[in-house]
Formats: sequence, structure tokens, C-alpha cells
Amino acid sequence: MDPYSPESYLANQDGFVVTADVIVENTTASNINYLAERIQINGGGISKGASLENFVPTAYQLSGSPSAHNMFPAKSKREGAITYMLNKENYYTLVHLTKLIVPNPNDFAEKALPTKTTKTIDLDFRITE
Repeated sequence: MDPYSPESYLANQDGFVVTADVIVENTTASNINYLAERIQINGGGISKGASLENFVPTAYQLSGSPSAHNMFPAKSKREGAITYMLNKENYYTLVHLTKLIVPNPNDFAEKALPTKTTKTIDLDFRITE
């Protein structure tokens, strides 16, 4: 079993899958390579990266070409779900201390682009069953 699969990660432990609906918009006149799976939830000394596929039905995955899911054409907008797999301890630590860390597109660009990205967004988690 793939050690990074949801079944392997959550096997024999209680946990949560947190899902965020994201929109990635390229407002520049250039194509941008952007790694949406690097959007992290962070807080209380815990940092977790996202998955574009785990627990995300195909219809809700980040729109665009599956073979080039990191490429965002000029003036394009793509929407989809990203997930975070958290064990109980990490989830409860993050519930009140969480920020969403959004990487700047220049972290992946071959040359610097003008951006207006705010890199941190506060989140408020609610437990739903």
C-alpha cells in the first residue's frame, strides 16, 4: 500500500479530512507554474501540506488538464477542492490556531512576476459530524 495514501495514513487511527474549496486565478499575461498542493495549514507547531486527489471526487478536483495540473495559462481561473489528512491530535491542535499558508507564485516562477498575493489567511475550523 502506498504510504501516502489516505488509507495508509489514517489506518488504525481516528482522524479528520479537512477540505478547502480553492480558486487559483492567474491575472498575469504569462503562463504560470503553480503548485497548489503546497498550500499548507499551519498552527501550533504543525504544518500540513495539501492533496489535490485524496478523498476528492474527480468532478471536484482542480479544474484544468490532469496532465498539466500545475500549469495555469495567462488570464485563467481554476477551482477545485484540496484536502488535508489530520490525525485527531493534529486536528484539535489546529482547530484554534490555524492559518492557511498560500505560497507566492514567484516561489515556482522562472522569472519574477508582479503579484498581489497575501500569503497567510486565517481559518476557523468547525467540527461537523
